[in-house]
Amino acid sequence: MPPAVAAATTPLPSRRSRRTLWRVLGFATLHFLALKTADFLVFFLSHLPPVVFNIDGVINLALVGFRILYFPRPQLRLLWPGEHTPGWVNVATAIAASLVWGAVITTLLAAHARRAKRNG
Repeated sequence: MPPAVAAATTPLPSRRSRRTLWRVLGFATLHFLALKTADFLVFFLSHLPPVVFNIDGVINLALVGFRILYFPRPQLRLLWPGEHTPGWVNVATAIAASLVWGAVITTLLAAHARRAKRNG
């Protein structure tokens, strides 16, 4: 079969697959925004003078949240050998980590929905 005909006859993804893809992308976007928000909070709170407020506990809590959200990126960055990491590697690992989190959250929500449907 010629490639043009084969491309025209390939079935489109199902509605469920498209919905799952949009959910993964949506949760990946939410993860990226939460990561940037936690990063901003750590930066902002650590630059407040300690005379104003003693907020070391809040800074530590924000830092723990940031490290949890940041989790897959250090492992992905280890894949690039050498001392100097190009800028595109940082962007690629940020996108990959957000997509991993989006896929994990979507999978967990789908499993929870299946369990609730089966039990309820």
